[in-house]
Amino acid sequence: MGQLREASYEDSANCYNVKKDKLNNLIAQEESCWKQREKVYWLREDEMNSRFFHSYASARKKINTIVSLTHDDGMVVTNHK
Repeated sequence: MGQLREASYEDSANCYNVKKDKLNNLIAQEESCWKQREKVYWLREDEMNSRFFHSYASARKKINTIVSLTHDDGMVVTNHK
């Protein structure tokens, strides 16, 4: 602290700017770390949700499958070819 008082204004300003830049870089790194952790968590949860919804959709598809159609004249169609 005494060194800063004895230093010239320009030296103090340079020292302050260096410390400020270092602090800003550390804050940016911390934010980046938290964003990466959040993304990993989100991807893991999204994968679990995707598996759940895929299973649900597959089950619904089995239930909702149309096996045959009946024309107005009573003819039953069982294939789509």
